[in-house]
Amino acid sequence: MHLSMITQRRIDQQSRQIDRLSASTPYEGWRVVLPNVPSPFFGRDHFIPHITELLLKRRHVILFGPGGIGKTSLAKAIIHDSVIAERFQGRRYFVSFEELDASRISTGIVRERICRAAGLDGRLTERWEEVTTFLTGADTILVIDHADALTATRNADSVARIIDDFASSSSVVLLLTTRSKHTTPYFATQFVSVSTLERKCARKTFERVCPQHIPTEIIDELLDGVDNHPLSVNIIARRAAQHEWSGAELLSVWKTNKVALLENGEGKSRSLRATVELSLNSPSVIALGDDARKLLEIIVFFPQGLNTMRVKALCPSAIADANALCAHSITHCEGNRFTMLSPVRLYLSNKTPNPDAGFLNTIRNLYYGELSGPAERRQALVEAEDVNVERLIAFDFSRAINLDDSCRACASFLDNLAIFKPRVTILTTMLQELPVRSSGILAKVTSRPARLKAVSLEKKTLLAKSAVTLASSIRRSKLTSTFLRTLFIQ
Repeated sequence: MHLSMITQRRIDQQSRQIDRLSASTPYEGWRVVLPNVPSPFFGRDHFIPHITELLLKRRHVILFGPGGIGKTSLAKAIIHDSVIAERFQGRRYFVSFEELDASRISTGIVRERICRAAGLDGRLTERWEEVTTFLTGADTILVIDHADALTATRNADSVARIIDDFASSSSVVLLLTTRSKHTTPYFATQFVSVSTLERKCARKTFERVCPQHIPTEIIDELLDGVDNHPLSVNIIARRAAQHEWSGAELLSVWKTNKVALLENGEGKSRSLRATVELSLNSPSVIALGDDARKLLEIIVFFPQGLNTMRVKALCPSAIADANALCAHSITHCEGNRFTMLSPVRLYLSNKTPNPDAGFLNTIRNLYYGELSGPAERRQALVEAEDVNVERLIAFDFSRAINLDDSCRACASFLDNLAIFKPRVTILTTMLQELPVRSSGILAKVTSRPARLKAVSLEKKTLLAKSAVTLASSIRRSKLTSTFLRTLFIQ
């Protein structure tokens, strides 16, 4: 075998391995190591029967979703499922590329990882045809975790052929996890999109990880803040457990610095930053270019995301870029809106607080124009995008941008909010702090730049009136709600 670098005993062991490559089960002395069953594991049980059924029917499956959503945990649970274990027995192999820098993955590394997952000596990669013959010789399930890393390698085509060779075998079924639909191989697959947890399951996960008592209402507030995102839930619960925080202390830390709370060490399983940056630094994401980056910044800026009409107005490639960001699980579609998970937005808004000025001005013109338009347009805007409008006006007030325009927009927004969606808004506080422009003799000695960063007394009075109207509307709304609740209880 020309393996002079190893001892004679190892040569004999290698020979026995090669002699048994055609066997249908691992021979005595092999050690196939599977990852542990994930714990805690809530809210994913409904996936397992469906995916198991597909695998048993020889359908290759891709688990798709954003970083930290639980794709790897689901894959681990499936490979340990009793039905899968009975069908494939000792020929269940789990290959992970999680910790590897994608740019350093080579054909040899992929082959070595597969060999080791199957209990074979990694040096058998030099006899790959015989290894392939063994692996395809009987019913086998092969899990490729973080398959998106394989598309970023220098020799991605050669790596793809390795996977395709297994997929073309009638005895091998593949289960891949990826955060990018661009990982889609040539062979036919079934995509399964992995979503965030249901509230009750997210709460159970938090309570399992964090042993001390945290009031349910505080847990739910935190879960709302991270959209029940599994990784974020786990990180917050682990931080609370490590520091033995009370509910009040945990909530205080969350409100003080949300992004810092979502860091608990290095690696994508302990850090929101690490998992988001892994997606952003993907070569296929970087290749989207500058307009895609600007689009991402503007979607981050607006809490409700942007609908297709707004996105389309930004630049000619905006819709294609938005769809590409969705394909990489950085954003997603909700109805006709492009948006993102709250923890991803938290991290990115902290990293890039100010969006591209040109893109922002395009959206500003649309929103402010509609606030001065027909009543039906104002109503539609306030009912569907009130939080976005509030965010934009607050941004303009805080930076004294186009104060005359933003004051007009604010007055219209408060008036229409009072009619169509009465609620408290930060704008009523901000408008009280707006500086008033000097008039008369004093105005003549005041510099023009200073006057531009202030509003006229007339405009401020108009804003105050709109704020009072909104406050009255909120009070009436609360009284009506109280009356209706009382009536319902009786």
